[in-house]
Order: sequence, then structure tokens, then C-alpha cells
Amino acid sequence: DSWIHRVRFSGSALPDDWREPLVARVKRSPGDVRIARREAAIQEWCTDAGYPCPRIIAVFDPGGLLDVPVQLMELVPGSTALTAMTSSPRATPRLLGRLAGLQARLHELDPTGFPIDDKSEDLAERRLGLVRTTVAETHDSDLASGLERVETLLARLRSAPVVACHGDFHPLNVLTDGDSSWVLDWTDAGLGDRHGDVARTTLLFRLASIVATGSLERAALRV
Repeated sequence: DSWIHRVRFSGSALPDDWREPLVARVKRSPGDVRIARREAAIQEWCTDAGYPCPRIIAVFDPGGLLDVPVQLMELVPGSTALTAMTSSPRATPRLLGRLAGLQARLHELDPTGFPIDDKSEDLAERRLGLVRTTVAETHDSDLASGLERVETLLARLRSAPVVACHGDFHPLNVLTDGDSSWVLDWTDAGLGDRHGDVARTTLLFRLASIVATGSLERAALRV
């Protein structure tokens, strides 16, 4: 949902952190301004809590830099965890352990102050919103039946402790560089049951192995 650009600014009047290599995350529509600011607020909350993700430098509303929202953040080094796994298969168990540790560490953070502006911050609500809309528009009986079964489970999710969840935690959203890692792409983040966050990660691994671009990548994802 974004274009990603590596940028560098120059000028004696700029603060020091503006003259470092940066990343500009450019949204596709002027209407994405709320999403852009929400994502940035979550990243700021994470960095304030000591969690590893790129530091936000600025967020521009439409018209401030381009005609669409732009997030400006620090450029963190490294390659995706998936690239690291496929380039060095023997390192895969260690990297998977690191990914699990990063996800667990997020769930252990005190959720106080997590940016919330409406009920859609509830992880289950965020996930089911599109499904409900699709059922209402298409009247697909199979999808409606599946949604009905899922709706009966929501009470279980809401009886669990509420924690910060990434919502799309997988090896393409984690950059690694030596012993350091950073978590990217907080579009789907919200508050909810940590088991739901882990379940989505498990599902993504299972689906990704089906659509992998090569045999080595497919084998790594299956393992």
C-alpha cells in the first residue's frame, strides 16, 4: 500500500538526523493520511518502549511534500529475514528463534499508551472488517458460514489479556544485520490476544510456502 524510497537531504539548516540516509514511505492516496499518522504513532510508541523499529522523523500530510501522505523515517541496515534464511539455510533455525523472540518481546510490552482512535484497533475487528463487508456485498454462503463460526469465537479472544500485536509478523517485515533486527510495516498493528498474532504468523508461513518464488525459499518456509 506504499511506495518505498531511499532518500538523502542536504542543507546547512537541517537538523543532523535529517541529513542521515532516510526512508520515505509514500502512501498511494490522499485519503490515507489517518493510516499514515496511525502507523507513525505506533512506531513512535514502540521506539519509546525500546522496541526495535525504524524511528519516525516526520509525517507529511497531503500537500506538505507531495499530494499524498509521506512518512519519513530512519534507514535501518540489513536485509529481510527471508533473504537471510534463503542465502544461508543453516542459519534458518537461529533466525526463526530471533523472529519468535521479537514477536514475544512485543507481546510482553506494557500496552499502556498504545495509540488507539476507534474500535478498529481491536485486532479481531481489524481482521474481520473486510470479511463482513464482503459477505454483505456478495452474499457468498460459504464465506458467510465461515464468518458465523468465527464470530462465535470472539468472546474467547476478548477474555485473554490485551497486548500489542503486529498483525502481519513474518520474515519480509523484519530486517536483520548481524545480531541486530528491526520490525517494519505496522499497518495491521493493534491490541488483542497474542495468540491471534501468533496464529496469523503461522498461517502466513503455511501459505507462503505455496507461493514461494523458488525451491530454496519454499523449502525454508516449509521447515
